[in-house]
Amino acid sequence: MLKTRLAKALGKGLIFATLFTVVSMGAVCGYADGANQSDSRKIVTSDFVDLKFTVNKKNYTSKTANKELKVAPFISNGRTLVPFRAIFEELGYSVDWDDATKTVTATYKGNVIKLTIGSNKAVVDGYEVPLDIAPTIVDSNTVVPLRFVAENSGSFVDWNPEDKTISISRVGKFDTGTVLFYDQKGKVPMVYIYDGQTVSSISLKGNEIKNAITYNGGLLITLFDKENDTNNLVTYRNGKFEVLINNFEIKEKVEFNGNLLLHGYDRRQKRDSVYRFDGRSIYLIADNFAMGQYVVLNDKLIINKYDDLRRYSLLVFDKSSWNPRLLQDKFIIKETMIEDNTLFISAVSSEGDTKPFACYNGTEFRILHEDLDIDLSRTVQFKDKDGTNNIVTVAAKSGKDYFLVLRNSTKNTTKYDIYDLFMPDSVFKDADVKATTVKVEDIVDYNDRMFIALNQTKSIITAKSFKTISVPSYTKKENLFTYSKDKPNDQPRCLVLSDVETIYKGVTFKGFLLEDDNLLVHLQNKDDKDYLLYIFDKDKTSMARDIVKIKNIKTVGQKTFIAVEDIDRITDKQRQALLIYDQNVSTYNMRIRNLVLGMETKVWDELGDSLAVNGNEADIKRSKVYLYSNEFKELLGNFQVEYWEKIDNFIFTSGLDTDSKVNSFHCINSRNSEQLKDYFDVDKVIKAKGDYYFVYGVEKAPKTPFSNKKILYIYNFRTKEFIDLVVDFQLTDMLYIN
Repeated sequence: MLKTRLAKALGKGLIFATLFTVVSMGAVCGYADGANQSDSRKIVTSDFVDLKFTVNKKNYTSKTANKELKVAPFISNGRTLVPFRAIFEELGYSVDWDDATKTVTATYKGNVIKLTIGSNKAVVDGYEVPLDIAPTIVDSNTVVPLRFVAENSGSFVDWNPEDKTISISRVGKFDTGTVLFYDQKGKVPMVYIYDGQTVSSISLKGNEIKNAITYNGGLLITLFDKENDTNNLVTYRNGKFEVLINNFEIKEKVEFNGNLLLHGYDRRQKRDSVYRFDGRSIYLIADNFAMGQYVVLNDKLIINKYDDLRRYSLLVFDKSSWNPRLLQDKFIIKETMIEDNTLFISAVSSEGDTKPFACYNGTEFRILHEDLDIDLSRTVQFKDKDGTNNIVTVAAKSGKDYFLVLRNSTKNTTKYDIYDLFMPDSVFKDADVKATTVKVEDIVDYNDRMFIALNQTKSIITAKSFKTISVPSYTKKENLFTYSKDKPNDQPRCLVLSDVETIYKGVTFKGFLLEDDNLLVHLQNKDDKDYLLYIFDKDKTSMARDIVKIKNIKTVGQKTFIAVEDIDRITDKQRQALLIYDQNVSTYNMRIRNLVLGMETKVWDELGDSLAVNGNEADIKRSKVYLYSNEFKELLGNFQVEYWEKIDNFIFTSGLDTDSKVNSFHCINSRNSEQLKDYFDVDKVIKAKGDYYFVYGVEKAPKTPFSNKKILYIYNFRTKEFIDLVVDFQLTDMLYIN
């Protein structure tokens, strides 16, 4: 599967945007008839500004781009003057020149500035403002006072007398909420926080961010102090990092009860601890608590603990208290399985070599067997037609597998009795083999039946219940799991499956797969080597041949999409294919059909009642993106996906047209695809507040001031605008802080 790329290390350094670029695209992810629309970019305004002018030099910089003025800035009466059109357009103003009155009128977001040649008075938003120096004409170019224009546009101006440079900066204001982004591989590693109004920065010199977590609107950062060789857990408050826990290394985290539980090692105290973080504050739950495996069951957190006294225990947290309750001492989780709101645990004891098997339903914890080396991957909980609860499983003993059932006692429903489990003679007769003990390859519970794959008989059987029997003649009681050397005269407990049907015989088992309300059974005929895929919908079955391998599967509504490798009988070669199993088709043997042959599925996601899928088609050597609901719709005909991210009900993707070698950025919804920006290679997209997203990538447009530069944009979903926040920036990661 395609990996979703996260912020590659690209380029060096950071310079805040000087020229704010808004890209107007038409309806983004709208419902236009055309799936692909061209990019109609144009600069319409400037919000984030970072300009640098030098007195008596025509060259200046805007967002690291080198540009040239027609007339160099110069100082007159202590004020710097620059050509009017350059400064106003860099600040985003539309400019009108009235030759009759020699007046410049500049307009931007309701702000109107009027300057007249030779006049020491300007008009700003209808009010007269005095000027220290009047605009004038130099070499047929109108020049205006730089500081006055900048300050009346809401910008900040800084004069450096040493190198005679004037820097102008302005931060755009957008209701994005707070976003943290950082660069820790550039020349000056920094963290930046944009809160919609201002940009704050914190130096990372001597520090390195190991990980960053947002939770419930709060931020947690593990900050490595290189000089002291320590990891500190910090948060961001009041414009700075605030240390929450010194010298603390997070080992594990789990979300529970509206909090984030953090297990880590406190190097000061030389012990493990568990804290909880609610998004605002952090609280110590327990010292001397090393967290082992855990599992969440409904409103309970079941967790292993290890302490300094070398004791192991199984604890449970519930939502009413942060003081855990003891379930079992000397108990270490190895595997878990949840069925019918019951947690089954395969464990080992911290003393000796016993392997207890237990269950917990949220109220009662029970040891079902004191020493049972159970394989939970081949275990089902099954209620037979008599209503008795059974745990059917495979367990190991002395290097040998046993087929067993743990069965509720009729006298005590909290107790499970263990039985050796056997096949009826009919199973062996159907397979034309001698009766023997069998190896169970897999077992699933579906539609009130157990489906069991057997190795010796090369068959798939179903069963609904059990019967008590004596020890079968083909085995010795000493070889049974329930035989006790201490009580040799006691008869082992034996059951045989009943209501058994051999549904497939002479087959090599490839796998069971439960998907949504269906069971997939994948087989290969032993004689003719045909591959068979059966899909069960309760008692009805659909079948497809020549399916060699199931690679991926996804259900969208009543449709199940299956990415496979199959055999082309014409060429006798294997190929990639995408199939559909459609439950809306009433004729069961017509439910499985081909969608695309020869396409290797790379990445897919559900969008409403549709599937968006990208794959490589071998025959035409094209990578395409399709949308399928009731019919296939080609969205992108030659698109090699390099980034794919589903956010809410949209997929944001960027990729390369391998013919034109042009990168482009698109948004896919449940009906179509819309090109957001061409000549752009995306590395990461995150959702911010309201209509806003933050998009980071590489500008690929040729022969522009920003070609191959890394840009962090604010994207407004409603207005269809891209606003360049940072240019030429090496992003390590970014996070939205709610």
